[in-house]
Amino acid sequence: MNLIRIARALAYLLGVLTITGCASAPGVTPSSPHTAAAPGVGRGHRASGSYGDLLYVSAPPDWIYMFEYPSGTFVGDFVAKVVYVSGLCTDTSGDVYVVGYEDYTTILKYAHGATEPTSTINLYGYDARSCAVDPTTGNLAVYATPGDGEVIAIYPQGSGTPTFYTVPDTLAPALYCTYDDSGNLFADITGYKNSPTFEIAELPAGGSTFSILKPNRHIRIETLQWLPSYLAAAGKGVIYHLVVSGSSVRVIGETKAKQARDIAWIQDSDVLITPYGDARTELGYWDYPKGGKVTKIIQRVNKYFRDLKSVVVSTAESR
Repeated sequence: MNLIRIARALAYLLGVLTITGCASAPGVTPSSPHTAAAPGVGRGHRASGSYGDLLYVSAPPDWIYMFEYPSGTFVGDFVAKVVYVSGLCTDTSGDVYVVGYEDYTTILKYAHGATEPTSTINLYGYDARSCAVDPTTGNLAVYATPGDGEVIAIYPQGSGTPTFYTVPDTLAPALYCTYDDSGNLFADITGYKNSPTFEIAELPAGGSTFSILKPNRHIRIETLQWLPSYLAAAGKGVIYHLVVSGSSVRVIGETKAKQARDIAWIQDSDVLITPYGDARTELGYWDYPKGGKVTKIIQRVNKYFRDLKSVVVSTAESR
């Protein structure tokens, strides 16, 4: 299995290295919204100094990019020591966790603005797609798969030995998870492209078993995020507003954002941030929950800034 994982990573890197074009090649940029300029940089570049809020973006196989938020000014990039980075999440102190789904060994924790991990967390042979931090306890939840099922591993206060919880067997695996402000954990178990299913699994605070929440309509989503009173579920070009009631999930509204992707982060409940356009080589901001046209574009910083996988804003602890 290790040889297969290494071969995949080498094949991807070989494909990336054959890409032509200048390091700061821009993507498609509408003339109306403000565009944040970003110079091309090399691996491991980082500006010096302290930082306010930071926007983190991951790109395969192992890139992490940092921008000042909300200005979009480029801060730096670094290579995470996991294979095929997929998920990012942050805690209330601004620490950022990085998981990868061809790693099978570690989760990395980075202090706010740091380019070297402050701690390495054992993944116990699993691969991981996403993570979330419980704001009430500091526990870290990691969606993982052992190859024959789906589990959520919960690490007490983001370290130590996790407790594994089985995600209910459905037609498709969980992809993303999030906590609400009461410590209830939700996982997206949307079906694959041709599957008619959409469901969310919930692990109540203090509980030991996931339950299935049934929707009142079919939608297709990727990322989940808790906002003050509802779950924001990102689909391509749309954010669905979901309310959990008993064993059901109701769609109570939606935000349509032109050319937004289904990997999303909503900051301060008023700015939607997602990869922009079909190529996923830029980032866009939209007014939330208004949606509509993109209001700011962060251009491609180098040729490796492509196929963007995860977005999160890390809030400075002093904020």
